[in-house]
Amino acid sequence: MNKKQLPPFQVAAKLLVLCICSLLTQSSFAQLSLNWGTGLGNINQDFSNSMVVDATGNIYISGYISDTVDFDPSVNQLLLGSDMAPDAFLAKYDPSGNLIWAKHIEGSTMPVFSEDIAVDSQGDVYLTGYFGGTVDFDPGTATSNLTASGPFDVYLVKIDASGNFQWAHNFGGPSADFGYGLATDASDHVIITGYYLGSADFDPSANTATLNSVGNSPDAYLAKYTSSGALVWANSLGGSVQDQGNAIATDDQDNIYVTGFFGSSADFDPSAGTANLTSAGAADIFLAKYAPNGNYVWAIGAGGTDDDKSQDITLDDNGNIYIAGSFKATAQFDPAGSASALVSSGDKDLFLAKYRSGGSLAWALSAGSSTTDIANAVAIDSVGNVLLSGSFAGAVGFDPSNLSNTLASLGSSDIFMACYDSLGYYSWAYSIGGTGEDESYGITSKGSTLYLAGSYESTMDIDPSSLTSTISSAGNKDIFMASYTISCLSVSTTNLKDTICKGDSYVLGSQTLRQAGSYTEVFNASNGCDSIVNLELAIDSVPVSVSRNATVLSAVPGVSGTPSYQWIDCDTQTEINGETNVDYTITANGNYAVVATLNGCSDTSACYSVFDFSMGEMQANKLIRMFPNPTSGESTVEAMEPLTLNIFNTRGQKVYSVALGAGKSVLSLEHLSAGIYYVHFSEKELPLKLLVTRP
Repeated sequence: MNKKQLPPFQVAAKLLVLCICSLLTQSSFAQLSLNWGTGLGNINQDFSNSMVVDATGNIYISGYISDTVDFDPSVNQLLLGSDMAPDAFLAKYDPSGNLIWAKHIEGSTMPVFSEDIAVDSQGDVYLTGYFGGTVDFDPGTATSNLTASGPFDVYLVKIDASGNFQWAHNFGGPSADFGYGLATDASDHVIITGYYLGSADFDPSANTATLNSVGNSPDAYLAKYTSSGALVWANSLGGSVQDQGNAIATDDQDNIYVTGFFGSSADFDPSAGTANLTSAGAADIFLAKYAPNGNYVWAIGAGGTDDDKSQDITLDDNGNIYIAGSFKATAQFDPAGSASALVSSGDKDLFLAKYRSGGSLAWALSAGSSTTDIANAVAIDSVGNVLLSGSFAGAVGFDPSNLSNTLASLGSSDIFMACYDSLGYYSWAYSIGGTGEDESYGITSKGSTLYLAGSYESTMDIDPSSLTSTISSAGNKDIFMASYTISCLSVSTTNLKDTICKGDSYVLGSQTLRQAGSYTEVFNASNGCDSIVNLELAIDSVPVSVSRNATVLSAVPGVSGTPSYQWIDCDTQTEINGETNVDYTITANGNYAVVATLNGCSDTSACYSVFDFSMGEMQANKLIRMFPNPTSGESTVEAMEPLTLNIFNTRGQKVYSVALGAGKSVLSLEHLSAGIYYVHFSEKELPLKLLVTRP
């Protein structure tokens, strides 16, 4: 959990930044050089909407084709054909852009759309999307037919690193169901998201795991599978209007982060509990975190009165979360509501927002013109800088501190690629495009090399420098991919200030830091783009202790502000259900502690031992006696003076109260169910234990 020591919205003078981002600002300090680029397609619409790079630099792209396409950019050919209904494809290229293999999944008369891909630690590739009718998902000579349960079903396919089919499953019900986002975790599980309507079964085995959407509108889903395709769990997220998951990321602890959009009121806790978010208008952005077992951790919303949607998500090595997409009019990205809202320049503007691992906002920025501008892809380079790509139209300034420094589109929309450092400071932005509609849906890097993929129309110059390298589509939209090298002439120095929560770590290159102090790291690059990073690291803690007054334990914070609390049982290492106030009423002997949370950071007090809670006879002192104990429904109280008697259950809830006079009083306790209760004779006396039995 990192707490940045800068305003949430960065508009100050830019810093010199790390490695890739420090390389250029369209100036003499560095240059962006085209390594290679290619277009793939035919006369009908062909589209690439996802790209990943594996550990050895191989490139995977996926999307759909609507005719016969040659996937080999060399003089050789590898033709994959379509029957005019869109077919999904998956292609693998080496770092130089040479074809390794390409596969396609062909439907009959119904389309097969690919939406996202991911590669696991073994080099196996997973593909998700949606399809209709009956489709053979084995691109080889064998057959693996799946039939959609409704108009469209979600599918999940596994292909090994050599392009061999492993397995395929479909999920859905009688309505239309869609797969949009996909990720793998450190344990090689695969997680998918999208939306479904009505009832949908997400278990590919003979068993069932049916989810049911709320009302007559689609809900988002989140489902986790093993590397062999077995269901681990499936959860439904949403409310009575459309809710959709678009993208997923996982951290090194296998926690899951999902983003998309929701409307009206939506519950993001899949358990019996509730965690409702309420949109400010039409569609709002959501970002939610779940434990590896699918349990809810937290969820936040962002947006305003118009349509706001998140398209992609990524994490850095310190657990910070970055989301990107579009918003319209005014949108608030701070869940605490303390930061200034972003305001679009006209129609939709693109946004980039960074959140700490606890869900608090670090910063957010936007860029746009009077027309539509969208960020479709976000990635983190090897030293923590943020890469962004998408489409824009008109003149757009990507530097929040200098909006007059703009890029201008040549056609109805051009492609942008931009870089910001980890604090949100602008480093550079470039555009490529032509006279048609050009879009990027994938950006990533490896070392000093950038990779870009998407679709284009007509002709497009893929060289962002003063040189020209034009590719031409065969008809409608075609697929493109390109590789760039960033080179520089000087070493950059970056001075950073950052704060982490007590108990967390901060990764700075080869160093894993857990203590406050001053640190320096030198990032060496083969192209001469060395970066020196000086870091001032602070530790944010929420010290808390426990005090006692009779039967009440109280949290005593050692920090300004108002923390939230959760009392825990030290003996069982579990939370005490419902005990989230500053005070906790003792109900039994034991060891207790309290967790205090403030600004996304948490700390736990030392355990407080309670050993003198009365467990003996029902005699508070020589003046008060209550019998029998246990009782089956009737008890007698003898008191030397008037008193008020209160009975509490084991959750600390008052279930009985009566004012008694001096002398003997008979109480009817038949309304109490069998169990253990605690009797308070006065505020000054410790409670005594009463056992109620039933015949």
